Amino acid sequence: MVEPAKKLKFSTIIIAAIAGLVGFGVFLFIGALIASFAAGPLHVSPMEGGRGVFAMLIGMLVGVIGFVGAVWLVLRRCGVRGVRVAVGGIAAFILIIVSAASAVGIWYSMQPHVPS
Repeated sequence: MVEPAKKLKFSTIIIAAIAGLVGFGVFLFIGALIASFAAGPLHVSPMEGGRGVFAMLIGMLVGVIGFVGAVWLVLRRCGVRGVRVAVGGIAAFILIIVSAASAVGIWYSMQPHVPS
């Protein structure tokens, strides 16, 4: 049995964020695949990518469930209990958003800019 953690460690948040990204990706793929097969019988119009948009919408919604589930599972396995699970999940999400914003900022700063 895992003893409850006295405090939430940053390394646990990083592991939870990575697991959340993997869970999001796997569940997005599975959800979009199932939705793409279900779009025909549900009479979703194929005009202008309607079926693809439907499949990705369902995939993203299922992906969010995968993210939350993976983060919850990792935090619980690491001994985090109670309110700290929610705090760790929010911290993992914020870590992903900050990392993505930093990557976009670095990419943008490396692009050639035309002086006006």
